Amino acid sequence: VWPRRATVALGVEAVAQACFLAVWVATGGQPLGGVVVVLLALWALAMGIQTGSVLSLGIPGVFTTAATATLTYLMSDVAHPRSSAAEDMRRLAGVLVSLFVGAALGALLLAYARTYAPAFPLVVTVFVVATAATVLRGRAAAADKGERR
Repeated sequence: VWPRRATVALGVEAVAQACFLAVWVATGGQPLGGVVVVLLALWALAMGIQTGSVLSLGIPGVFTTAATATLTYLMSDVAHPRSSAAEDMRRLAGVLVSLFVGAALGALLLAYARTYAPAFPLVVTVFVVATAATVLRGRAAAADKGERR
């Protein structure tokens, strides 16, 4: 179950990412001095919110901001299989592939469209928030309908 609080938190993260993008674009993707500190603070806030949101889902081993932690959980499942390990391993492998693809796309954007590179994580976050909000709205409507019967 996806908690509504996770959606709200990711919405706040998107605001921090949008602020980062605005500052980044304003500096032409070449921030200097104190602007770098502001950007680091914005990104740290966004990643902290994302980590807390993902942890609130209660899915073991899924860390969207640290691939090494997810890899550690995956290798632990390989070394010490459990009854639910196959499903967990598929999910963890999917997370790692997604992190790799995201990192590769980010690197390409930095190399070829540096000024707009921070738009990619913002778009992904907004997509997740919109999807979660839509699904939650649908579930709430279905639950209301079920209670009225």
